[in-house]
Amino acid sequence: MEKIEGRLQEIIVIKTGKYISMTAINMHSNVFDNIKQFQFYQDKEGEVVFKIVKKDTYTEEDTSYILKNLYDRIGGSVKVYIEFVDKIPRTSGGKYRFLIQKLPINFGGVEK
Repeated sequence: MEKIEGRLQEIIVIKTGKYISMTAINMHSNVFDNIKQFQFYQDKEGEVVFKIVKKDTYTEEDTSYILKNLYDRIGGSVKVYIEFVDKIPRTSGGKYRFLIQKLPINFGGVEK
């Protein structure tokens, strides 16, 4: 195994410069039932934007519930901002990316 590049994009950088794997966030719970699509975006240490395409059934209570759930999972080391969008763009391969990571990640000598 020479490269792990495909998984480096699934890491959030916290305020201290350390990493949190996105596997720590279980996106298969009922917390996200009223969301059509979502995507995390990070371009600043310790901050992440959670982009949401809402279903018609989405309410303000969903926002509070989502934020509480995310903070329970990732702690206070990352500030989460919610941004509502009309759609999440697909990659050139036709897939949705879970996290758009704009920060350099150096993990095991491999930098993204």
